[in-house]
Amino acid sequence: MLEPRIPEDWVPVTDKKLSDLVQMTGELATFNEDEIPLYWDPDTEGYIFLHKEEFGGVEMMAAYRVARQPNDNQADVDLAKSDDPMARMGQGFCPPFNPHTYEVEPGIVCMQDQEVVMRDGTKIYADIYRPAGDDVKCPTIVSWSWFGKRPGDGMSEWQIMGVPPQTVSKCAKFESPDPLYWCYYGYAVANVDVRGAGHSEAVHMFTHQDREDGYDFVEWVAQQPWSNGKVGMAGNSGVAMHQWGIAHPFSRLTWPASLLGSPPPTSIARASLRVACPRSPSTSSLPRRSPAPTVSTTRSPWPRCTRT
Repeated sequence: MLEPRIPEDWVPVTDKKLSDLVQMTGELATFNEDEIPLYWDPDTEGYIFLHKEEFGGVEMMAAYRVARQPNDNQADVDLAKSDDPMARMGQGFCPPFNPHTYEVEPGIVCMQDQEVVMRDGTKIYADIYRPAGDDVKCPTIVSWSWFGKRPGDGMSEWQIMGVPPQTVSKCAKFESPDPLYWCYYGYAVANVDVRGAGHSEAVHMFTHQDREDGYDFVEWVAQQPWSNGKVGMAGNSGVAMHQWGIAHPFSRLTWPASLLGSPPPTSIARASLRVACPRSPSTSSLPRRSPAPTVSTTRSPWPRCTRT
């Protein structure tokens, strides 16, 4: 095994065990706490634990940072004014936990902090944006990542890199589809806080645990009364890497039955192009904010939606 090089400023922690810091659920439930070294990192003022893992046939110690616990005292936070470029993209912001359903824009509702239970009992939370109407069934685009599902709540102005101001709504998650665009074309958009992110329980591990959770979420979406059973995933960069793991034919999972598209190629760069990408109008003529379609009482006003 490759010997780990521990930074000199990390302080060994001997008065705590991992279970004192995190929920031992999912993959963590298989860990032997006596074999998990804990450290305190004074630079980030947080705990770090080490776990022996194998990558490409090489055994080594992987370091995991224990995330800070969410708090509701962020009403005055404005990350748009931060000097940290990552903070200005919304990373690290956790809005108050507030499950409820409300109208975001005319014709679009949001089911905020919707609870979804994973196979091991861990609860994660998602914001579900969808065309309004109890009898409307839609295909769903899932944004699955740890970046935070509602960064716009912590911004006076939510601007994504390389995009002009006010082009993207505050409902958009980092590197992900904008619900206030896609919902007007008849899609639901699910912005998910994976386990360990925001108010979602447990600890996130970018291993088979993440793939199993993604699988469970896709199948949960397909069974909801507002879903027509068709589920896709979209996003770029880190978001695409999650998709690749969830849908990869060589993962420990079978292809989720409700996930659209063919199994993706092994290239991560191509994954975001092929993992159930929704078809859309020409991107060369995308409006800044699509107007709400005229509602008809005889047929669904939403393309790709059906009424029951």
